[in-house]
Amino acid sequence: FPVTIWTPNTNDNIYNVITGNFTGIFDGAGYGITNMNIDTTVVNLTINRGGLFNTLDGAIVQNLNLGNFTFISPQQITSTGALAGNINNDYNLIDQVYADNILFKATNQVYESGALVGYVNGNVDFVRTVVANAEFQSDGSFYAAGGFYGWVDGYDVGLYETSSQLTINPITPGTQVDADRVGGTGGSHQNGANLIGSKITTSLTGAVDSHSAGFVGNMAGLSKVILQDVTIDATLTQLYTNGGYNNGGVFGFYGRDGILIMDDILVNGVIQGNYDIGGFIGHSKEGSVIRISNSTSNADIAGDYNIGGAIGRLEGNDHKTVMDGVTINSDLTLIEQMGNTGQNGNSFGGLIGIIEERDDSDVIYTNQTLIQDTDVTVDFKYQIGDLTNIEARYVDFEAFGGMVGELEYDNDLRVANSTVDMNITFDQTLSTKLENFSFNMYEIGGVVGLANESNVLVINTLADVDINVTTENFNPEAGYETSFGFYLYRVGGIAGELNETQLTVVSSVGDLSINILQADFNSTFLDFNYSVYDTGGIVGDLDSDAVVLGESVTGNYALTFTIDNLPVADGNTMYILIEENAALIGQADGVAILSDVEYATSLSLTLPEAVDTKIFLEVTTTTNPIGNVNPFVFILE
Repeated sequence: FPVTIWTPNTNDNIYNVITGNFTGIFDGAGYGITNMNIDTTVVNLTINRGGLFNTLDGAIVQNLNLGNFTFISPQQITSTGALAGNINNDYNLIDQVYADNILFKATNQVYESGALVGYVNGNVDFVRTVVANAEFQSDGSFYAAGGFYGWVDGYDVGLYETSSQLTINPITPGTQVDADRVGGTGGSHQNGANLIGSKITTSLTGAVDSHSAGFVGNMAGLSKVILQDVTIDATLTQLYTNGGYNNGGVFGFYGRDGILIMDDILVNGVIQGNYDIGGFIGHSKEGSVIRISNSTSNADIAGDYNIGGAIGRLEGNDHKTVMDGVTINSDLTLIEQMGNTGQNGNSFGGLIGIIEERDDSDVIYTNQTLIQDTDVTVDFKYQIGDLTNIEARYVDFEAFGGMVGELEYDNDLRVANSTVDMNITFDQTLSTKLENFSFNMYEIGGVVGLANESNVLVINTLADVDINVTTENFNPEAGYETSFGFYLYRVGGIAGELNETQLTVVSSVGDLSINILQADFNSTFLDFNYSVYDTGGIVGDLDSDAVVLGESVTGNYALTFTIDNLPVADGNTMYILIEENAALIGQADGVAILSDVEYATSLSLTLPEAVDTKIFLEVTTTTNPIGNVNPFVFILE
């Protein structure tokens, strides 16, 4: 039946058809309630606990259709849902409820509200329930908002055969609206709220700031979560330049000391922010046990640091993380921020952006990460903006890894029976007033980019790293200290840089291919600087206190470097440095013991000839397995 014209009791702030606490069974027998419209614009009031029911208190609602529900407030919409504003008591069941075309429109804020239920203060199961075409609008903010429910305060939620679809938008086009703790299914779980779900489809679309995800935005600490057969579509765009954090496909934030088991998860879409952005989880706190199995992320991730195809950041102590049978097919993009400075992208990982160090010297726990039967295909890209009229720009790619970008102190990483196909591409034609440009790529590895004081074990794994840098038709105008520089160093097919770390490699292959083309610069006033050093098929830079042990190891190294038609005018210079690059280890200052080794080197250098006072070449090439002389490197072929 329709509720086409219904005026709520605004004097008492009651916005329900059924007021008070409902404790019984409501069986809709398949019938529908449509066109419920609550609009407090005239009376200028907040809508609080709006919905068909005020509160479900140990209730059962089943076999009910809801359609075309609209909630409009010039103030806030709080603790509101189309079905119920609140849930209380030990157990509630919502079974076979279908809600379609749900609109929340609050000028100031949508707060702790969901398209179906607002505030959950009791245990509840959602079974065979659907929310389709839900939209929240505000010109102020969204906080703890979800496609099913908004806020869960320490109670258990069950989801079985559910589907939800939520879009968030500003009321006024172009307005930037803060979005915090927003999820396609749930907004925020607090105080040890547990979650069990199976056979779920969910989506979230909109510009978000923090703690947001395609499934549940925020999952606070001390929670137990089990998810199986979940399909997520997350289209989460960056709200502010230089802004956005803790955003992901499944969870934006997962709290401390929790247990999370996920199996058969599929994430598609685009997830953006500034830092702590991941295909499954943006940011996970210390002490969590996480197992992700038989799951795939095809989501493209973009940000500036702590960016991961699966998890952006594992923070703090005593993480136990297992990824078993995970597949990643993603673009990971460093987002260009404009200005006369530069852009530093660091800790990008095909699986995990960064695994942090223990944060207390009295804590002896290490973080332990196991990756097995996992396949990663990842393209690292740089989203360059309009450089017109910008005086200077530097770009850094730092600590980029096919599996882990940065491994900080006191960590244990084990990788087995896995593959990495890692590509880094910079392809740019620049016609601009840019006076100088510097591009730095370092600490890059097929398994791990940078490892500090940790243990890394790699077994039966193939890591293929391709780096392609092309700059053509660079036509800058004359200016102060004009220059162009490209620097590539500490790059390895398995590990980029090892500091006080032990790497053990067994029955594995590292394959590093570097292709650099610099051509047709229309300039007579640039100074050029090019450097390629400390690169290797297995390890780029082995620190003096680091150790590599290997058996049945293959390292392949290929470098193609072409400079064509780059004019160097009188009074300008070109410096080219190529040294300590090799099939196995580029710069070997530590100890290495490798047996049953195979390696191959391919070098193709098309460079200008040296010219006194103008073009300087420091080029050392070798087909040896290491790039320098070290008596503490033992290799048995």
